Amino acid sequence: MSLVSSLSNAFSGLSVAQASIAVISNNVSNLNTANFARETASTSAVAVGGYAGGVKLDAITRQVDVWLNDAIRANTSDVAARKSSQDYAKSIEAAFSPDGTSGRLDTLLNGFSAALQASVTTPNDPTRRLAVVNAADALAVRLNQVVVALKRIQAQADASATSSVQAATALLGNFERENTAIIAAAYSQPGAQNLLDQRDATVAALAQILPIN
Repeated sequence: MSLVSSLSNAFSGLSVAQASIAVISNNVSNLNTANFARETASTSAVAVGGYAGGVKLDAITRQVDVWLNDAIRANTSDVAARKSSQDYAKSIEAAFSPDGTSGRLDTLLNGFSAALQASVTTPNDPTRRLAVVNAADALAVRLNQVVVALKRIQAQADASATSSVQAATALLGNFERENTAIIAAAYSQPGAQNLLDQRDATVAALAQILPIN
């Protein structure tokens, strides 16, 4: 084997070793990074004319559990949707049933019904007639408060929906740009697959807004 061939083999070995070290360094530095997938470098020997021709870097591969990632995203979407529904349900319940029994709509309705029934036996009794009027006034005031609260909840829901649409649109734009970069990336370069990690992070953020299965 000529000196040139020996130097070429040594150089290829050093280049692959450098690339492998870069992959390991990238794995260590991103150990606690969310949505990061560990990478491994695949190498193979090169033969030229039946003689050893050095070594080459075949690929840098992300170690990803596709099933687990899909399950996490689906669960994230489900949890976010359930939390949103639960929050609005609590807000609506609070509008109809505030803290304390005196302001509860059912309490006021029962009070009005009781006052009305009591006045039936003595319709000319001014005290009972006043009780009916007072109960009706209290019920009307509470109903107006409920309507105002429901309108406020509706406005909050509309604002939240608008914000979610804007956030989803921005994330989808990021997703498109990341896909373009991934297609153009040279996968033989160490760390190039970090673009896939970035895309996974974008998809994870989308799962907070849209159902992703």
